[in-house]
Amino acid sequence: MTTFTDFVPNNVAPFSFQPTLDGQVYTVRVTWNVFGQRWYVNLYDLAFDKPEVHVTRKGRDLYYGIFADIWPRNKKIELRGLDKNTTYEVYDYANRRSLGDLKGADPYLQIGFKDSLLIRVRPR
Repeated sequence: MTTFTDFVPNNVAPFSFQPTLDGQVYTVRVTWNVFGQRWYVNLYDLAFDKPEVHVTRKGRDLYYGIFADIWPRNKKIELRGLDKNTTYEVYDYANRRSLGDLKGADPYLQIGFKDSLLIRVRPR
């Protein structure tokens, strides 16, 4: 049996659905990769950490894609890969707003969001 799922592209929020393949339920998340200028299909067969965090580096900047259906403001998000001796500027490039500074020695961001948070982290 084949089931089709309508795909409506959106380069800000990820598209996800849960297909059953060979009797096992998977989670599929389709995300837009800004640097590759293409869609990525991620297939998960295991539970993954919440929020789901992906990071890529371009020059000195780190770009984080953080994903969850709803993330409450009172829960911290760890940004891995930061130098403990560096202070970073955090910028939400999807909403064009500064989120302030973050110290690599205390790499936790506390912000609520729905679906996704796309940030640039730049050394000061």
